[in-house]
Amino acid sequence: YLIENYSIKYVPSMTSLTLLDSFTPGEGKKLLAVAGSQFSPELGSSPKHPLAALPSTLIEVDSIASHFKQSSVLTNREVSEGTVKKLLNRNNYRFIHFATHGMIDEERPWRSGLALSIKGKLTASSKEDGMLRSAEIFGLRLNTEMVVLSACNTGLGEVVSGEGILGMQRAFFFAGASTVVVSLWNVYDRSTAFLMNRFYDFALKNTDDVEWVDNLLRWVGWDESVPFGQKAAAMRKAKLEMINHPLYHHPVYWAPFIVVGR
Repeated sequence: YLIENYSIKYVPSMTSLTLLDSFTPGEGKKLLAVAGSQFSPELGSSPKHPLAALPSTLIEVDSIASHFKQSSVLTNREVSEGTVKKLLNRNNYRFIHFATHGMIDEERPWRSGLALSIKGKLTASSKEDGMLRSAEIFGLRLNTEMVVLSACNTGLGEVVSGEGILGMQRAFFFAGASTVVVSLWNVYDRSTAFLMNRFYDFALKNTDDVEWVDNLLRWVGWDESVPFGQKAAAMRKAKLEMINHPLYHHPVYWAPFIVVGR
C-alpha cells in the first residue's frame, strides 16, 4: 500500500490555502468530543428508516479523552444540536472530535451535516433540526488545531472545477480549523474507534523518535507549512497498525480516513 512508504496529506485547492490559518493556542480545554449514539426518528430518511444506533462511538470518545488532561465529552442525552453549537461558539478547544452519522447532500452541499439529537418532537416551528449543517458551520468562529469528522462520507460534497470538493471540510476551514480529518466512504464504528484511539495517541506523542531529517525540518520551521506536520505522520502510523491488525487489516476499515489541511 502507498501508505506503507509515505505520509499522505491533502489540500483541496490552491485558494483553500488562504483559509488554513495557523492555530494559536488559547487558555481553553484541549478537547471537545461528541458521540452520537442514539438518534431521533426524525433524523432518518423516513420514519421507517431511522438512523442506526452507534454504540461504539461511546468507546471511541472515551478512549480519545483518556489522552487529554482537560476535555469536554458529550454522550447519550447530553448530545443535542443546541448544546454542541453553544460549546463550539465558545471558541475554546484545540481539538474537536465528532463520532456520529454524516449525511451528505452533493447537490446542495450547504445541507450536508453531522447528525446530533434533538430534544422533543421536531415540528415546523422548531429552531433546530438535530443536524449541524455546513451552512451553520460556516457561521462559527473557531480557533481549532484539528477537527475530526469520524462519520460516513464526511469528505464528500459537490465537486467544483478548480476548487475541488465543497463540503463540510471547507466549512470547517472557513470557520477557523487548521486541519480536518474526513472519510471518503461508509465506515464501521468498531474499527473506527480503534483507529481513532491510535491516531490521537501518535498525534499527541513527543516526536523524539522521529528521524533527524524530520527534526531538522521542524527546526527551520517547515513543520508549520502545509506539506509537513505531525498529523499526517500520525495517521500513517495508525493505519500501519490497522494493516497488521488480525480483524481490521482490510483497507475498507482504515483507508477512508484522510488528513486535509495543515
